[in-house]
Amino acid sequence: MNMPKVMLINPPQGYSPQSASFNTYFPLGILSIAAMIREDCELHILDCLVTDFSMEHRDGMDVFGTPMPVIEERIAALQPDILGISMPFTAQAEYAEEVAARARKAAPNALVVFGGPHATIRYEDLLRSGKCDYVVVGEGEESFQEFVRRYGAGQSLNSVEGVASIHDGLVMFKPREYRKQLDDFPFPAYDLINFSDYLNSPYLYLSRSNFKGPQISIFTSRGCPYKCVFCSVALHMGKKYRWHSVDYVIEHLKLLKEKYGISQFHFEDDNLSLHKRRFEQMLDAIIENRMHIRWDTPNGVRGDTLNMRILKKIKKSGCKQLNIAVESGKQETLDNIIKKDTSLEYLIEVIHNCKKIRLRTALSFVIGFPGETLEDMRATTSLALKLLREADAIPSVLIATPLYGTELYEDAIEHGYMDENLRDRDMGMATQSYGAPLLATEDFSKEDISRIMAEYNKEYSKEILRYYLRHPFYAAWRIVNRPDLLKRLYRMLVRRVSVGESRWQGNKPAES
Repeated sequence: MNMPKVMLINPPQGYSPQSASFNTYFPLGILSIAAMIREDCELHILDCLVTDFSMEHRDGMDVFGTPMPVIEERIAALQPDILGISMPFTAQAEYAEEVAARARKAAPNALVVFGGPHATIRYEDLLRSGKCDYVVVGEGEESFQEFVRRYGAGQSLNSVEGVASIHDGLVMFKPREYRKQLDDFPFPAYDLINFSDYLNSPYLYLSRSNFKGPQISIFTSRGCPYKCVFCSVALHMGKKYRWHSVDYVIEHLKLLKEKYGISQFHFEDDNLSLHKRRFEQMLDAIIENRMHIRWDTPNGVRGDTLNMRILKKIKKSGCKQLNIAVESGKQETLDNIIKKDTSLEYLIEVIHNCKKIRLRTALSFVIGFPGETLEDMRATTSLALKLLREADAIPSVLIATPLYGTELYEDAIEHGYMDENLRDRDMGMATQSYGAPLLATEDFSKEDISRIMAEYNKEYSKEILRYYLRHPFYAAWRIVNRPDLLKRLYRMLVRRVSVGESRWQGNKPAES
């Protein structure tokens, strides 16, 4: 059996003025794949977010990471047999595609393989475009391991479950069953990267964290059984909820703390608390083992899985911020439009309980769904501001974006609510903090959405300043340790001025 040369690449990223800020992060997806294939190949990892790092402005974007000519040189020097390129976000898909195009020239005999959430959902288009040879669809550890092993053994690659390919214009794909026991997977291959490259980066989790110093993301579960119309998580990780055992999680935390000196963690699970008993056991284990960690939940948790007993354990175990996904200010919208299957009244009770025990909270809301009225959207922004004012819960209001493959996307295309010819960049940028609306229905226009967001941002800028006055020590800490905060406040003030000028001139405000 030959040992193929495999190169795994985390591509550069581009950010528009609508984006919050660039973040460096530990490439856990690539490291999880690497842990599975390290014995089957000569493995090389190129993380463009820390290697030969630079920033350039081109095509209206600030592009962060290894310059493309340098990437091409590294590929040419290695001449890999298999080039695995991560494609996590639609907003960043074009940079993965550019890396692939460079690879075609630098190493024409290499097999180009895409993987990640965006590639999973768009695999047919990517294959038909000729931008890659194969796509790992969904959970990639076992699929890519079998792919590499078959390559090394000189066997056919066309029937690997979980890997899509194209032959004579026909896309071939047989799904792989999701692994039920996640503990079967090894820890990510942390030893294959230089931790100081990440810990010394000024961009490490810059806009996603309230922490200062060494920190890392961690996943303890996968999958989502719910049917929210705008979410694409289940398309990548499946509908069945699966989780690591409490023992596995504790050992993982101990490894990162004792070997790498990290005691601050971002639990990135999409449903961290869904299995209530397991989640509570995990909290108990963190407390009983005296882990003395700090943690948060950037992707949010379902508030309907929480109660006061669990909230107290969340705080005692070291949680410094709990993000709760509320989504709408109207129960009817949650039930009939978003299909979130939750109780708004209960969520509000949980949020107020967080304040009672002084557990800092952040909330997520979304407006602009087909079926919503302007009144419905204002009910959402009003609730967001009310909870900031009364419960000290910091809200984030985003505009509904029809991500590929979601029910929202299919509905928008079917009814003509959006332009079918949008670029991946347009789709991806719309998900950002200051993204432009893409949808317009019989009930609202894009300008209506922009106007509501402008109204909300104006009131939010007042309420967040009052919040910081109520919490001066926290405000001082954020200003000193989070320079991106000043950037955000500046953007809000600029947008308030521009909206005011537009109204004075009798015009509608420009789209955000």
